[in-house]
Amino acid sequence: MSSEMMSPMGFRLMSLMFWIRDSVAKPWKKLDHFGIRKGNVVVDYGAGTGAYLPHASELVGQQGKVYAVDINPTAVKACRKVAKKKGLANVRVFRAKGYKCDINTGVADVVYALDMFHAVEKPTRFLKELRRICKRKGHLILETGHQSMEDARNKVEDSFYWKIKRTGKGWFRCEPV
Repeated sequence: MSSEMMSPMGFRLMSLMFWIRDSVAKPWKKLDHFGIRKGNVVVDYGAGTGAYLPHASELVGQQGKVYAVDINPTAVKACRKVAKKKGLANVRVFRAKGYKCDINTGVADVVYALDMFHAVEKPTRFLKELRRICKRKGHLILETGHQSMEDARNKVEDSFYWKIKRTGKGWFRCEPV
């Protein structure tokens, strides 16, 4: 198992912690600030427990699409369960193989990768894949995760696939190069 992929037990523990956090903090509300509009195609890369999927689905509306992507089969299963349980007809779930996923090139208006960038072993390959699926006029919201802003910034800039346009507390808004 890749060190990027969490064990099933680790995933269950993380899910429990997120369930507790989500019942109090409602972290999916941060999506309201990502520029997601009705009819958009949005990619939740590193979707994990699927906690952001219902709100993303609501934001894009019936005409939009949400693609959930994760490397971990347990996470993929969790996302499918959320989509089915909540009746999210505009959500499709993909399992990444390495960093590649079966999403067509240039379809996403918004890609977001939240609280996972610190675990990416090959950031340039990862950022290249996110660039591939993003539209020319789309953008990426990238949380730095459990690494310094400086380390995350260096990884983004060294990739030459994205230009950081705005910085917030623990995140970057990037545009394709």
